[in-house]
Amino acid sequence: MGELTLRPGPMPTGRAAGPTPLNALGDNVLTTTLDKVINWGRSSAIWPALFGLACCAIEMMGTVGPRHDLSRFGSELFRASPRQADLMIVSGRVSIKMAPVLRQIYDQMPEPKWVIAMGACASSAGMFNNYAIVQSVDKIVPVDIYLPGCPPRPEALIDAVVKVARYLRDEEGFDYFLYATAVDWPARDPRFTVVWEVRSLANKTRIRIKTTAAMPEPHVPTMTDVWPAANWHERETWDLLGIKFDGHPDLRRLLMPQSWEGHPLRKDYVSFGEPVIFSDQKLEGLEPDAIRG
Repeated sequence: MGELTLRPGPMPTGRAAGPTPLNALGDNVLTTTLDKVINWGRSSAIWPALFGLACCAIEMMGTVGPRHDLSRFGSELFRASPRQADLMIVSGRVSIKMAPVLRQIYDQMPEPKWVIAMGACASSAGMFNNYAIVQSVDKIVPVDIYLPGCPPRPEALIDAVVKVARYLRDEEGFDYFLYATAVDWPARDPRFTVVWEVRSLANKTRIRIKTTAAMPEPHVPTMTDVWPAANWHERETWDLLGIKFDGHPDLRRLLMPQSWEGHPLRKDYVSFGEPVIFSDQKLEGLEPDAIRG
């Protein structure tokens, strides 16, 4: 039998252990997810489409000059071909004749793609409230960021591009639907506030999506196409508050009988023949939507 001897020192680990399959690369290896790597690459190389519409385009050109240097963020490469661009900067007013051209450029851009409405004219037509100008570019293409100003400074456009990059870098996906509901404000116009809340299980964050709906026929778009779990929540909101969700696949009563008249959670709803008066709301001039005796 061999002689038993004590080790003279601790077993070497890490770089001191020499090239082994586990530590041959030393500190040159990191692990992450594929989505984070892809989003990191996208956020560092956002290529805008090369076209301008009006005076905002002059400020857009200024972002690539030496004073502002948009190339610091990897976005100075304006592409003449829409097929090589992933960011559309709508820099100026959009005329009715230009609208189909703008849409064609957008359709030719590959997914994923993003849109910045640069300036008041692109966002809301600005001073051009007439028949010849599209009153908001979001009637033609979906907008991700609205950039105010007439015209916005180059620094503001750079900030908008950085916001798109930050969104790409940090995007994890809100994949868990929590609830949909609404709040009735009888003294306000619009009267209803509709709320959806969703959560990202990956980064443990949640967001609330809010919009408003006005009388006499309050309606908002459905979220069931994005989060199918919103189906019954929106049905309950329709049942109790009378808010219609456009595009909902099966919008009918959920809690009350199908023959029920009115929507019991409205604050002007008459319960058992007696109107409910709230101390913080004025109900004068509001007609009850139903009377149940």
